[in-house]
Amino acid sequence: LLRFTGDLGMIRAWVSRAIARGIVAAMSIIAGLAVLFYFHPVLGLFTLGILAIATGISLRVGRWQRRAIRMARRRRANLTTNLTEQIHGISTVQALGRLAGEYDRLYRQSARLTRRLVRYSWVRGLLRAIATGMSWIAVVGVLAIGAYYFDAGRITIGTIVAAILVTRMMMRPIRSLGMANEYWQNGRVSRQKVLTFLRQPYREAHGVKLPALRVRKGQIEFRNMSLNGSLKDINAQIQPRQLVAVMGPNGSGKTSLLSVVARINDPTEGDVLVDGQVLSNVSLRSCARHISLMSNELPLLRGSLRRNLLYRWREAPDSELERVIDLCGVREVLSGLPEGLESKITEGGTNLSAGYAARVALARAMVGNPRILLLDEPTLNLDNATKRIFHEALLHYGGTVLLTTHDPDEAAIADEVWELEDGRLVRVVPGKSFRESTARPVVLPPWTRAGSG
Repeated sequence: LLRFTGDLGMIRAWVSRAIARGIVAAMSIIAGLAVLFYFHPVLGLFTLGILAIATGISLRVGRWQRRAIRMARRRRANLTTNLTEQIHGISTVQALGRLAGEYDRLYRQSARLTRRLVRYSWVRGLLRAIATGMSWIAVVGVLAIGAYYFDAGRITIGTIVAAILVTRMMMRPIRSLGMANEYWQNGRVSRQKVLTFLRQPYREAHGVKLPALRVRKGQIEFRNMSLNGSLKDINAQIQPRQLVAVMGPNGSGKTSLLSVVARINDPTEGDVLVDGQVLSNVSLRSCARHISLMSNELPLLRGSLRRNLLYRWREAPDSELERVIDLCGVREVLSGLPEGLESKITEGGTNLSAGYAARVALARAMVGNPRILLLDEPTLNLDNATKRIFHEALLHYGGTVLLTTHDPDEAAIADEVWELEDGRLVRVVPGKSFRESTARPVVLPPWTRAGSG
């Protein structure tokens, strides 16, 4: 947001300062040239030639300025990204003894940024020096030409003085044009960045009214769906109440597939449909009501255990809270907390074991029985007892499940196994319908029922 606002400021400076002042400067220069041509054609031609040379040099140097701006922006982005990462990961840096190394890295990035900014300032100074220098060359040239024609008796001393005064008056407009060129180069880079941002896939903006997603069955369909850099031309369908396991090597696009169903990202091509509705055409809030995601990248929040469990549905009744506590094995977590549901959870759930934090995260995702449940490596590095709790919870869940995993035993319980490779769905392996006899009816909370929006 800060970068986007800065780019808009650059464009505003080009429009409000450079364009208006440039037009006035250009009119002044044209008027001055007309006067010089009136005094003597040679004076006008000489000044016009100097201006043409100055313009050509300025445009050439302007390319260097654009390049310097881009490189400085890139260096600044690298520095701020690394700094933000180190602030959030300071415990990792300290625990592994990398403070000195990270300081050195920040110093090197800062030094590279400084060099780029100095180069950018040098180019700006060069542009201004060109405008000022060419103005003085024009004055000296007019004086020399006037002296030559005065000796020849073809021009008067009064005309020479008037020509020099007109040329001196043109110096300020010439410098203004040089400044306009500087603003123009900055504005061109910023305009490109703004247009790149605006051309990104549409995301719902505040105040935009989109229809609500209505989910009755929980069918998911991918139609020629692609996501830049992650997924390519996915065509597949998940039937209501199916459990589909997605497998593949790291970087194959498993997490990206879940992100487009959860509407963390919208497809760059094609569509994702839920019960025949295109997800990108419905409101984000209604998607979150019917589609729930559990991922290691969605950690627990700082606050009470109750707050974390009820984060999807803050007004959930006590009966719903007790249901997910029993279903997801959170009762064992509560037994070890002196204040029960009011016990404080640190940011990321670091004061809980990995298994206990995973149970709480699963319960948070299942509050309200969402019709579609997305699980991203839910049992990665967990003990067998926690894995059994996860599998039992899925057995008693009556909605549609899309699960990413590397565990063959976990994939074996799925109705279908999808294999991804390099972002493409290369194979669909049918499994067993294991929940038909054990699935319980889905009880929807009030805010997920039809007509609630």
